[in-house]
Amino acid sequence: MALVYLNNRTVFINPKGAKIFGVSSNYVGRFIGGIASVKFGEGDDEKRGYIDKKGKFVWRPTRFQYKDFQAKIEKNSQKQEKEENEKLTSLTDEEKNLNFKELIANQPDFSADLSYFRSEAVSGGGGSERITRKGNRYRKESQFWIFLGETGKPSVRLEPETKTYNDLEPADDETLSYSRPFNPKTLADEANITFTPLGKITIDGYECIKVQAQRKGENREKEKISLYLAKDLKYLNIVAQVQNLPFSFGQKLTNISLNVADSLVQIPPNYKPIERDIWKKVENVKVKYQGKYSKDFGVFRSPTGE
Repeated sequence: MALVYLNNRTVFINPKGAKIFGVSSNYVGRFIGGIASVKFGEGDDEKRGYIDKKGKFVWRPTRFQYKDFQAKIEKNSQKQEKEENEKLTSLTDEEKNLNFKELIANQPDFSADLSYFRSEAVSGGGGSERITRKGNRYRKESQFWIFLGETGKPSVRLEPETKTYNDLEPADDETLSYSRPFNPKTLADEANITFTPLGKITIDGYECIKVQAQRKGENREKEKISLYLAKDLKYLNIVAQVQNLPFSFGQKLTNISLNVADSLVQIPPNYKPIERDIWKKVENVKVKYQGKYSKDFGVFRSPTGE
């Protein structure tokens, strides 16, 4: 059987195209183990059921409870946050009066292993990389790639095997997105954001100040951003946790060094740019299409002259 979607209905047909049966739904899954899922409605009105290969329900459509599942996530989140808060110790008056926006905006140079994990409801994934920052320049490296760059500018990809580089890679977006590592400095650049110190906690032997960042705007009322600044590392943000259900994201730095050589964020002197075929635009040219001159066209001459 094959599925055919037609006028908000799903029709199953045989190899000759003849209709076997239809279902009044625009979403029916494939048959697995002799049954297929069927969805009716959207949002709070959504119902789901299962049919057999004759089109009869083996499980009648039942309301799909998103809210109950969401409530469990929020409850677990609140429990976890409470446990974390219980471990915090008080700040001194001097620590409370630190300018945390300025500390985050002026993070120290460092090299470290960065690991991250993101989740959305019941799915998620993560990764790791070696990251180096020196001023506005950075180096990001894994077993598969090496990128060099500068904030707001196109990045460069190094190819160690051929000792070449490609300097036409797009600029790296380092803002907070719940799905990839971000640069905490970008938070300090936002206008409608406040930073509130909550207390101290020890992470990997470093005494850290936990800072809550609160952004204003639509869909950010429940957003929670926690930054952990290591005092002995010039207030480097070594852990960041973000939650805006159903999304959550966390990143952590380990094997940290504050001594960063300039060469780490620069193209090695023995590397050459990759060879490119240069196509030149032809300015003085006329183009006919179906016997008429065109006004909307572009003509380029290839490296071999065509």
